[in-house]
Amino acid sequence: MLVAQGVPAAAGAGRGTSSIQGTITEAGTGRALADVQVSIAGTQLGAITSATGAYTITGVPAGAQVVRIRRIGYSPLERPVTVAEGETARLDVTLATAATELDRVVVTGTGTNATRRTLGNAITQLDVADITQRATVTNVTEVLQSRTPGVTLIPGSGTAGTAADIRIRGTSSLSGSNRPIFFIDGVRFYDGAGGNFGPSGAGTGGSFSQGVSALDAVSPQDIESIEVIKGPAAATLYGADAAGGVIQIITKKGARNQGRVSWTAKAEGGGSAWALPTLTNYTTCTQARADSLITAGDDQGQPLYPGCQGRVGEVLSGDPLRDDPAAMRTGGYQNYNLSARGGADRYTFYLSGDFTDEQGVFANNASRRASGRANFSYAATERFDFAVNGAYIRGELSLPLSDDAAGGLLFSTTRGKPGLATYNGLARTNTRGFRALLPETSNNYDNRLDSDRFTTGVTANFRPLSWFRNRFTAGLDYYSPLATISYPPGGLDEQTGDFPAGLLAQRTPQTRVVTFDYAGTIANALPRQFTSELTFGAQGIRTRTLELSGTATGLPSPEFVLLQSATTVSASSDLRAQASLGYYAQEQIGFANRLFVTGAVRMDNNSAFGSDLKRVFYPKASLSYVVSEEPALAGLFDRVGADNFKLRLAYGQAGRAPLPFTADRTYGSVRVVNAVTSTGSQSVVSGLQQGSPGNANLKPERGTEGEYGFDASFLEGRLGLEFTGYNKRTTDALVNISNAPSTGFTAGRFINFGTIDNRGIELGLTGTPVRTANFGWDARLNYSTNRNRMVKLNQAGITQFVPFNPYAPTAFPTQLIREGTPIAAFYAVDALRNPDGSYALTPTGGIQVDTTLRYVGPALPTYEGAFSSTFTLFRNFRLYGLIDFKGGNYLFNQRARARSQTAQRNDLRFNDPSRPLTSADSAYYSSLNITAPWIEAADFVKLRDLSLSYTLPQALVGRLGRGTGATFTVAAHNLGFLSKKYSGLDPEVNFFGQGTLNFIGNTNFVSFIRTDSYTIPMTRRVTASLLLNF
Repeated sequence: MLVAQGVPAAAGAGRGTSSIQGTITEAGTGRALADVQVSIAGTQLGAITSATGAYTITGVPAGAQVVRIRRIGYSPLERPVTVAEGETARLDVTLATAATELDRVVVTGTGTNATRRTLGNAITQLDVADITQRATVTNVTEVLQSRTPGVTLIPGSGTAGTAADIRIRGTSSLSGSNRPIFFIDGVRFYDGAGGNFGPSGAGTGGSFSQGVSALDAVSPQDIESIEVIKGPAAATLYGADAAGGVIQIITKKGARNQGRVSWTAKAEGGGSAWALPTLTNYTTCTQARADSLITAGDDQGQPLYPGCQGRVGEVLSGDPLRDDPAAMRTGGYQNYNLSARGGADRYTFYLSGDFTDEQGVFANNASRRASGRANFSYAATERFDFAVNGAYIRGELSLPLSDDAAGGLLFSTTRGKPGLATYNGLARTNTRGFRALLPETSNNYDNRLDSDRFTTGVTANFRPLSWFRNRFTAGLDYYSPLATISYPPGGLDEQTGDFPAGLLAQRTPQTRVVTFDYAGTIANALPRQFTSELTFGAQGIRTRTLELSGTATGLPSPEFVLLQSATTVSASSDLRAQASLGYYAQEQIGFANRLFVTGAVRMDNNSAFGSDLKRVFYPKASLSYVVSEEPALAGLFDRVGADNFKLRLAYGQAGRAPLPFTADRTYGSVRVVNAVTSTGSQSVVSGLQQGSPGNANLKPERGTEGEYGFDASFLEGRLGLEFTGYNKRTTDALVNISNAPSTGFTAGRFINFGTIDNRGIELGLTGTPVRTANFGWDARLNYSTNRNRMVKLNQAGITQFVPFNPYAPTAFPTQLIREGTPIAAFYAVDALRNPDGSYALTPTGGIQVDTTLRYVGPALPTYEGAFSSTFTLFRNFRLYGLIDFKGGNYLFNQRARARSQTAQRNDLRFNDPSRPLTSADSAYYSSLNITAPWIEAADFVKLRDLSLSYTLPQALVGRLGRGTGATFTVAAHNLGFLSKKYSGLDPEVNFFGQGTLNFIGNTNFVSFIRTDSYTIPMTRRVTASLLLNF
């Protein structure tokens, strides 16, 4: 439906200058649409609609003009309007929702701007400006969560500020990164480890703990949209880093001749709380426990179980995490954002400031971010324009003890025993139920990460001829964190025994990423409705990380904590630099704007492989065919109610480079003591020590992918269907293997080792079942599958790899990398049983173990999806909900296993008088070697987001002076599980969250471990916000 009036409105828009103004509303509901891009064809004039859907474009030449109207999720329109000299023409437009938008512009992976109808590969575009209004999202990870089929995000922890594992279409590398690469407005963005010390309580160690991603420094309020291309078939033009996919973040911009500056202010407040049941501990009061005495310390001779005195035969219970007021809190949340966008005859601008403060459920967990962004563009002529984008981000993060930390509150409560007297770091015992440190001690743990980040980029467009376009992009991303971990003398670790004299450690891994990109496009119209578009270009990326670190022990006092004040100080530095350079050419032949055939090739080189590697080529080919626009078939598609139907087919290759210096022989240093001289003296000198032998024949991993699918729209845009099938194979997989100690090399070496397969389907279903003036219903269903398999291990004598898990029995690993099964799949050992099903016992009455490792299943989901609905009531109310699900994978429940050990036995299984365990059952669950009971299915269905928004009527907003819109929203995130197979708290957690960031290339393959140890589960966040437009 369209309403367009090209008649003059009131005069006076400017002497000698014409303008166009109007309102954009949604078809059916009549709801005003904000952030719609309105432009004049053939010019760079345009505007962006306000919260009321209003727009004004000034400086419009008199005469006939064509107005273009575009917004993600709606059918684009072009409408003519006639503008009289010095007057204002009015153009009101009603946009209909579009399930599939063939003419939507895409900028990622195409070499130049292109429309979706020309692409033979799947691409997902997210309207982030709309998502931030529907739900409370604090970072890019939450924006991507459950909204993109084929993209798997596993949060890892409910700790505020920690990173999630992000993978596209499965695991495709053993020793390389499985994460996609990120760009912001065409500039490569560092998304690796944030640089924090792992909060495990082990000083500067702490491998098995949570990590911080530099990606989460970006404010979602500054993002207009995100584009996701999912594999080699689409990512060929990005070369040796893009085998894991590419994610492009597009920030908000202004519009030329917008007429006025549009301001947006948002204030949001709320809190985060523990969202799941806590663990109840049990103690059965036996006579032996009642008689036990403390054998040392100030309380020697007192009862060891004072809670059992006079209560023999009773079962005590306690939940210290929930019952003790010092254990947890409802962490506060606040976000404030102010932005302005506009433009004049030749320039546009967008300015914003943002502040977010998110507190965790433990007192020493908080994540703060303050940022500012400025985007500016200038059109010098109709042939030349440029844009400058810049952002500064300041982050402050504090992390609590968790995961593998013996002093963490979850460790202390998981192993607590009601009625037991424990020291908990105090001079005397207490019976508060904590097994290790008390909350007031654990919450003094000091682990901080302060970071500064500056990102800037310049993009210039030059069109010397109508058929020749050029785009130049150059940018810098600079990330400078300072990680600090501190144990004052006489504090936390005097009570745990690790650093009684205190510890201070700091490190600053400064990372600089420089991007250069050029793309040229020659477009020609050929005879008989054929077109040609030749794109060629070059792209260079240089990454440099300089890390300085210092560690000091023996501090004089808690008030004087400086590196130079300690009795023992050590320092180190590390430099890692890597560069890649690639050239590409792409030719696209089109016919009648419905059939497009594309071929491309990229030549690439990367410094990680040394100076001998030259000219690595990655090809690409794709087919896009809008079958519904074929004249001979138009009648058929009309009869089935299809608005459009596009078939697509794509093939491509991309690479993955390892860490810097991988191909080169490396050396380290070692301090040695000289032999005794003739004078009898000795001295300490530095010497060289062999590191890695390198591998001069090393090649990049090569990802080869074929994908097929279709995009279709039915019932006048009310129903959309996107389907993709893919088959991705990684060859020459990189593996870091250890060297024999006799070689003298202390570090591993990389080899091209194996072949990995990933295949699956992706489905996106979008619908508008109801669209009336007073009620609208928009819905979306995402579903995807992934079948991962280690196809081949190419090294003679190696049949498997064993990812290191400190909690797995030494003789019986819980996860293995073997041919024919998923990477790091779970394997279990169980009890040996007699023919009647009873346990086979040892002569001493113990449980015999069946030493056969039995395959259980994969560690990552084999299927996942999400269902979201938005209900619009009476134009002003909007109710939004998102339910997501994952399954087919397993998780090692170390938390439950620890509670069943002989020294613990504090769960209900061992303390339920109504269902007492036999001695054989008790031995079975307490066995250190049996793992089968603890490898559990991790399938779940979760209510991820729920929100209710109310937009104030315009008549009321108008009383605020310059106000053009106001929306009040109440939102909740991570409300709870609707169902789950896992008996533990949260099937998404992993006690080694930072493994996917920090341990790429590790010979122990620890990045694949999936274990629920003492990790903080998801927390529930509830907020209220007010959004003002003026």
